[in-house]
Amino acid sequence: MRRIVFTMLTLIIVSGCAGKNPQTYAKATKSSSSEAAEKGVDGFRGMKWGESLTELKKNKNFSYTGNDAGADIYSIKGDSLKIGNADIKSISYLFANGKFCGASVKTVGLANFERMKETVFVKYGSGAKPNRFMESYFWFDDKKTRMMLEYKEVAGNGLLFMYSKETYDQEKLAEAEKAKKGAAKDL
Repeated sequence: MRRIVFTMLTLIIVSGCAGKNPQTYAKATKSSSSEAAEKGVDGFRGMKWGESLTELKKNKNFSYTGNDAGADIYSIKGDSLKIGNADIKSISYLFANGKFCGASVKTVGLANFERMKETVFVKYGSGAKPNRFMESYFWFDDKKTRMMLEYKEVAGNGLLFMYSKETYDQEKLAEAEKAKKGAAKDL
């Protein structure tokens, strides 16, 4: 989970948000009139942030694919690899301490990314694009969810990453507490 949080922070910094308050960019996302943008986002594909893996397994066929810095990563057997008209390469579901906390959707090729972007924009609004030279969009204003959508031209792939704000905030507090204890001990 720490690596995932670190990756998200790195993406935000690299995309031109360094040293700026996320609420600065939130105004761009509020311009959308989409229903989801108005109501807020609480999960992905009908699964709510914080739902237990045990409960979700009752209705979905999860397959463990690995662990990344404390977060268990799963795919769903038979999962639809379509978002709108986009063909999806993979969808990963992230669980921290057995609770659903994030989803990662990958595409291959610019055409599939553009189709996914169109669907995401229709549902969630256009997001903030802090760097006009990069195909990266961020949604910071939702009370429960943070989102990032980007296309890496060199690699030729796209990524939609959605994660629970609550889980992120808890992780951030835990890191701060760890740093505080380390400073008290080591300094």
